[in-house]
Amino acid sequence: MEPSLDWVVLAAKVTQTALILVLLSWMSRSIYRLCFHPLSKFPGPKLAAISDLYYAYTFTSGRWPFIAENLHRKYGPVVRISPRELSFATVESYRDIYQYGMRDKSKIFIKGETYANRGNIHIQNARDPDQHAKIRKKLAPAFSTKALRDQEDIVQHHVDTLIAQLGKMGEPGGPGIDLKEAFEWLTFDIAGDLTFGEPFGATAEGKTHFWSSVIQQAFYLTAISTLRKRIPAIILLVLWNMPKGFAQTRKHHEQITEQKVRRRLEIGDTRQRADFFGHLFNTEQQEQLGGVASADSIYNDMVANAQILMVGSAETIKGFFLAVSYLLMQHPECLAKLTSEVRSKFATASEITGQSTTPLPYLNAVIEEGLRIFPPVPTGPERIVPSGGANVSGYHVPGGTTVATHQYVTAHDPKYWHEPGSFLPERWLGEGFGDRKEASQTFSLGPRGCIGMNLAYLEMRITLAKMVFAYDWQLLSKDVDLFRDSQMYITWFTPEVRAVFHPRED
Repeated sequence: MEPSLDWVVLAAKVTQTALILVLLSWMSRSIYRLCFHPLSKFPGPKLAAISDLYYAYTFTSGRWPFIAENLHRKYGPVVRISPRELSFATVESYRDIYQYGMRDKSKIFIKGETYANRGNIHIQNARDPDQHAKIRKKLAPAFSTKALRDQEDIVQHHVDTLIAQLGKMGEPGGPGIDLKEAFEWLTFDIAGDLTFGEPFGATAEGKTHFWSSVIQQAFYLTAISTLRKRIPAIILLVLWNMPKGFAQTRKHHEQITEQKVRRRLEIGDTRQRADFFGHLFNTEQQEQLGGVASADSIYNDMVANAQILMVGSAETIKGFFLAVSYLLMQHPECLAKLTSEVRSKFATASEITGQSTTPLPYLNAVIEEGLRIFPPVPTGPERIVPSGGANVSGYHVPGGTTVATHQYVTAHDPKYWHEPGSFLPERWLGEGFGDRKEASQTFSLGPRGCIGMNLAYLEMRITLAKMVFAYDWQLLSKDVDLFRDSQMYITWFTPEVRAVFHPRED
């Protein structure tokens, strides 16, 4: 039966009216956000002020650090990057955002909504300050000065294995070794050994463990899914981009995590090795932390934190090693200075330790400059301004606003750094070039600063020192531009960088 003409006309009018109402609603909301919203006084792209689509589009491009840098150069030290979010690029904002409220809990900037997780609560995603403090207190003994001394043997073993592989697989005349993979072997073996009491065997075999590829895929999907609070429909993009078989692989990954945790539980408190969870079995330490934990409690703590400790101590430092190696080979004068310092200091590789490398000025300068120019996590941790608002870098910011100090932008700001785009380790020696060095905060600061910072520095010093002690380096990937060819999805997705390693002639 054909619908009557009257019903067709009515349906058309209803549809037209609905569309007009939707358009008017969007226009009124856009006008409010542009002109009357509490953040309307802050500069930034107009599309960013009226819609989350701007941030979603730029972030999913993988080039967000570089886009953010251009935005700050255009609009200044604070930029409105979404209707409810501000990006800061000042030294003062580090203190105001991440240390503010340390004495008054009501003034703490809690973690942003992107950290909300329906799964296990661990040290990285715990948003409640008290809950985070309890988790950090439990894990703190694993990152103490004493633990660091005890963990060095594990680090040394895997670094020595890598040094041997560089000679075998990166020998002159061959295709070279893919440094991206080589450093992945090293950092995941160290992290696996310290987390589960056993390595993955990747460095010894010269073969990337499947765990690494799962984490890379998970980083991308997690980065995209963090936008779901802004644009719920973004979950469709996550499902569309999910690699074939990823769900099954991730389930396998979770099963292996649980198996390794159970195996570590069986080892218990051997008192013969220092890893991230050994202290949980130590009754004396548990009593100091507020009581002896049950086996179930220890298991839950280990499962909740194992994966984040693995990622935090492996994926991030892997990116640093690739970047600093690439930059040193791009600047042979810097590589020569580092090589000279290390070889003049040590007669044998066995003399290279965490303690003996601490006073080497150029080695430490190279590390700091590598962390500055290519920070492993280039964005800033998101925080929410407490109710009542707060002053951030001289600006009054309304309560409920999401804020962050953008690490990459601040570390490349010409008002803080001499030739910010240049790799200049000398800036960290003495007065350097008069740079404001506190503008580089790779490990963040305050009560939620990176708990594994000292372990990371230990790995960086020992690895770089032993590499330049044993070999002369040669870059093969001449056409690679690290900054042009890298993308960021929480951490860096870097290009392949191949190099050969010539055994030192003497």
